[in-house]
Amino acid sequence: MAYNADSAYAISDQTIQMIEAQTRTNDVVGVLMTQMTRFAKEVRLANQHHYSKDINALTAEIYAHRDTGIQLTTLAAQQHKSAKYLASRFRSETGRTFMNYQNQFRLMFAQEQLTTTSASIIEIASMMNFEDASYFTKWFKRLCGQTPRQYRQQH
Repeated sequence: MAYNADSAYAISDQTIQMIEAQTRTNDVVGVLMTQMTRFAKEVRLANQHHYSKDINALTAEIYAHRDTGIQLTTLAAQQHKSAKYLASRFRSETGRTFMNYQNQFRLMFAQEQLTTTSASIIEIASMMNFEDASYFTKWFKRLCGQTPRQYRQQH
């Protein structure tokens, strides 16, 4: 339950920050619509999965670090468990690898930034801890099927 409340507060705080950065009414409306859709998706996702305590903790951390990412070894150390054990449990419970699951949330974050902010692709790449924008673009295209610029233009 605390995870859901933390998630809701994070979305709320981010929405306020995004609204404050806008200069046009239409952009504010766009931010609100995007964030409302995002919140609805988060509620639906939270209600769909019934993982073990260990895996719920990992998915909460993936979500909390969706902008920058986090290493499984870091989370394993925090839980005092081996990374290999958690990776195996994660895959058996979710049907996906830790990295695949994390990349989904990071991609969603990048897509949000592209559609709701005027931040440049270089700024978004930097915010997401990519060392250079060209690698970010390759990563984004591999996961999304189009470049960040193409995604922004179509959405």
